[in-house]
Amino acid sequence: MHVCALGGRAHLAEATAFRAFDQGRAAARAELHAAYDTPTSFAGGPGIEPTAAARELETRIGATDHLVVVIADGLGLDLLESMPAASFLWQRFTDALHTVYPSTTAVALTSFHTASWPTEHGVTGYWVPGPGRGAVDTINVLECARRGDGRPLEALGLRVESIFARPTMLARVPRQTLFMLPARLVSGGFTDYLAGSTARQGYRSLADAVDSIVDFVGHASGPSCSVLYVSAIDDAAHEHGPAHLEVVGAVRALDAAVAHRAHGGSRASASACSQPPGPVAGRRDGTTREYRDRRYARAHHRAVRRG
Repeated sequence: MHVCALGGRAHLAEATAFRAFDQGRAAARAELHAAYDTPTSFAGGPGIEPTAAARELETRIGATDHLVVVIADGLGLDLLESMPAASFLWQRFTDALHTVYPSTTAVALTSFHTASWPTEHGVTGYWVPGPGRGAVDTINVLECARRGDGRPLEALGLRVESIFARPTMLARVPRQTLFMLPARLVSGGFTDYLAGSTARQGYRSLADAVDSIVDFVGHASGPSCSVLYVSAIDDAAHEHGPAHLEVVGAVRALDAAVAHRAHGGSRASASACSQPPGPVAGRRDGTTREYRDRRYARAHHRAVRRG
């Protein structure tokens, strides 16, 4: 099985990014491989037009009946470069993906699954403004709940889709699809949005996830696409810091799991490993975070108005 490993890298300085949001534009060079190029390289459904960079990625991955896409949250290029030279992923590293800004999980995953910039899909932070002047002033994106008391949007009479400006792509992929993610995340509004009508399955260990994907591919009656979301690296970095041994252990566990899948899979399969950049070491400042949220909120309003 051919494996294409893509490392995540932030390509915008913070001041430049704020200026880009203020001006309502996306600041990125066309020749760079952006995180949202990855799904368009294999999706290919109605209304999905691959970029030039996506076509190049498609060529690198090659023609395959069964595709496995691993989204390793928090595994940035710095962590990938710190891997031993003989590690499976590092030996198969092909290029760097340049992430969106801000590169938080909520923003990066929405960009990945919609193949669009934050100023297009409207998610510009962990919190976004509610629709209009109603009972919901601010929404927690990952929980799809009202910020403050955590009440689900459905309980407040809001459809989850109403807070997102762009549809996701996974359900439109012209293959049999499976979305694998940690068991604690298998249900919830944000997962519902990302998966759409795609079958989803929770896992409690990477070994379980790999076994489930092998079983899914083995029983597929046609071309398939399995998407595996791995949160362990990002979880460890937030809990212990990005340089902690727990993070190193999570990276090596992923490396071993992907290597096992590759060595045990058929020649008709291919995997792409895509990683948003990981957390940056530094002091957490609640005031700064609130300040950034306000900036992101203004960018969200501009994006929705223009969309």
